[in-house]
Amino acid sequence: MVNNMAKATIKSENGSQIYLEGTPEEISKIISDFKKREEQLAEVKASRKAREKGTVTDFIINLKTSGFFDKPKTIFDIKSKLKEHAITCKITTLSGILINLVRKGDLSRKKIEKLWGYMKR
Repeated sequence: MVNNMAKATIKSENGSQIYLEGTPEEISKIISDFKKREEQLAEVKASRKAREKGTVTDFIINLKTSGFFDKPKTIFDIKSKLKEHAITCKITTLSGILINLVRKGDLSRKKIEKLWGYMKR
């Protein structure tokens, strides 16, 4: 009988360790779910920090550090993310903020079809 069990250890940001044992598929699913949850927690932290600081620019910078801009995001993606965190901002205002962040080197942008995509530098 062949043992198809895999083992893994997950280390969380706060130093906790989780030891797993199961099939490779089970381990993969658990790790994927764990990573998604860690990303969600990072976004919540970014949202809290931004609310403490109070500016849309600060919130966008915090989103950058949480991985939101790892892949290009359109202005509509960004506006939607702000809305999820109860931050309202007119699209024209957001456009100016994003341009300033690109000029300062905090974000970069590239054309995606007919829209600009904003991402990490």
